[in-house]
Amino acid sequence: MIFFNLVFLLLIPFLFGLLILALLLGKRFENYPIIEKIGLSFPIGLGFIALIMFLLGAFNIPLTLLSILIVIFTIFLLVSTYLIKSRPPIFFLAALKFKVSKFSVLEIIMLVLIIIKVVFVYFSAVIKPLIDVDSFQFYSIVAKEIFFRHNFTDLYTTQFYGDKPLLPFLQQGWSFLALNASNDALFKIIYPTFFLCLLLIFYSVLRRSFTRSYSLLFTWLLSALPFIIYHATTAYADLTITLYYASAAFYLFLFMKNKEQDFAMVGFTMLGFAVWSKKAGLILAIVVILVLLAYIFFKDRTAWKKLTVPVLIFMIIILPWLVLGRTGTYEAVIRNIVGHQTSLSPSSSALVQSQPEESKLPVILSIFERKLFLYGDWQLTWALFIAALLFFPRRIFSSPYYFLLAIIFLDMLSLFVQFGSGETLRWLLDGTLFDRLLMNEVPVVLFFCAEVIFDKNHHAASRPL
Repeated sequence: MIFFNLVFLLLIPFLFGLLILALLLGKRFENYPIIEKIGLSFPIGLGFIALIMFLLGAFNIPLTLLSILIVIFTIFLLVSTYLIKSRPPIFFLAALKFKVSKFSVLEIIMLVLIIIKVVFVYFSAVIKPLIDVDSFQFYSIVAKEIFFRHNFTDLYTTQFYGDKPLLPFLQQGWSFLALNASNDALFKIIYPTFFLCLLLIFYSVLRRSFTRSYSLLFTWLLSALPFIIYHATTAYADLTITLYYASAAFYLFLFMKNKEQDFAMVGFTMLGFAVWSKKAGLILAIVVILVLLAYIFFKDRTAWKKLTVPVLIFMIIILPWLVLGRTGTYEAVIRNIVGHQTSLSPSSSALVQSQPEESKLPVILSIFERKLFLYGDWQLTWALFIAALLFFPRRIFSSPYYFLLAIIFLDMLSLFVQFGSGETLRWLLDGTLFDRLLMNEVPVVLFFCAEVIFDKNHHAASRPL
């Protein structure tokens, strides 16, 4: 029975997401290989399920498995009817189409290493109960309220999420409802699945331009990062926002590179759910949108025509939270940026107040340097990034790579601003927040390195798996 519930928990979001992906991509759906569809379908499907749950709860409709499935099934029928009428039924077989060329020994070794990491993450996530403080103090309490009391809007529950975006809470609530049990170990299975989806998406976007060996190499580098592996086994929201934001950055870069609207459709869909994931999602979304505006202004004045529908989808995703949610989420973000600082912990306060305002910058830079280069959380990722900047300047500063570099630079600048002027400075000093915020852009940094560190032998002549 438990096995059936686990399959149900994962299969419904995947099938729902696959249908929405087919709707978003239109005829371009056939051009996406099956592993890319798998990687995209689960987070998109689970994101829209959470959106359905939010709307049901906002209108005081009990959040039961039956009520959620009724809405999903209704949407499924409507979208399926539209797709069948607009395309021949053979179109749907494209979801299963793939071809595989022979693997080299080196490719087999890298693939095995990646599989070992994925198996380890699944095992570590489901073998242990919930042990992380923030997870059981905030996220799982709201999720269990959804499971036991079928709502998230009463005064008792709202105190636990406050002004936080609700996507992680609702996704965990779906896990408990689908399992039909308050199981503190198995409900975390969505996070190793997010980890797997991130790897599949990362490999797929690289495979569009490079050989399988090269794509597997950088996918293996991503799969081996200790901090991401750790968060794939917990119930924190950090891997959630990393998956959605990094995927958005990948596909919006592909849009700037290839000018195909389907990449923008996927990118803005994922960016919408990044805003729903954590407060930082708003800042990250603003960064990407600013870079896209720069791309339109300086590079392609006609690109806005292809972005109209994707931006509309982005607004549809985030508007329920803007209209029915708590706008205090964004007010808090703005206060942090402009420097409205709250009280610090005693040790942090003493450290900050012992120095004049202008001396904070060396402290922040010192912590950034240690965390980026002297800790094992990111291995050699940032050293690789510096090497790319030093040895491939001509390629870095050519279009569209400098737009991707601009996204990374502005992300880092936003961290400097937040830690330097807002209440998050205390979390930088005690080491509890920096790596979690940095994780959002690490896959983007690796992707950037993969794009610029290459030679002609790495180009893919064709795209078998």
